[in-house]
Amino acid sequence: MSTKLYILLSGIIVSITMVGLFVATSKLQENKSTHQLANQSDQSVKIARTSTANQKKGKGVESETNQSLTILNMWYDLESSADTGSIRIDSDIKNSRKIGIHSDLLSAIKPGYKVQLPSLVGDNYFLKLGKVEKVTDKEIQIYGELDHNDETYFSTISIIDNTLLAVLSTPSGDYDLRMVDGKGVIYQAEEDAPSKASSVSDLDSFLD
Repeated sequence: MSTKLYILLSGIIVSITMVGLFVATSKLQENKSTHQLANQSDQSVKIARTSTANQKKGKGVESETNQSLTILNMWYDLESSADTGSIRIDSDIKNSRKIGIHSDLLSAIKPGYKVQLPSLVGDNYFLKLGKVEKVTDKEIQIYGELDHNDETYFSTISIIDNTLLAVLSTPSGDYDLRMVDGKGVIYQAEEDAPSKASSVSDLDSFLD
């Protein structure tokens, strides 16, 4: 074999070898890049899923936190002949009505809830509860406010054992509410006049 032919064959072999190495290296780099992109894609999906889950969770908490329950049927009207126990009112009180209360709803109310006021006051008035305070083991004070035409009216409900006493301030006037064992009378209060209804608290609590 001549020297020139030997050199030519050697060059061809070296070239083929270099091409093979180049192709193999390119495939390795391509596989590595594909693997990295796949990992990045998986990581992005995980981040997106986590972000979505957190947003949903956050919305759920916000929705639960901002939720305001309105109770429409806590009170109910009684017949005029219904027995209201120890509650007595003077005959000269004209604007009055006998009512009852669903004690299970009363026990469940919390700050932030809205309670529709008794029908004598007006079906369109809603008392928003701002504070429920346990004064003693037997006494609870419930404070609320009613917003109407840029004015705020404040009300207080006191529960002592089986007795509920309330002063409800509304745009149509102030109302007194007296109940024993879940039944009683609501009437429009007279200005500068003493209470004309009485109640006792020597019976078992109607909230039990």
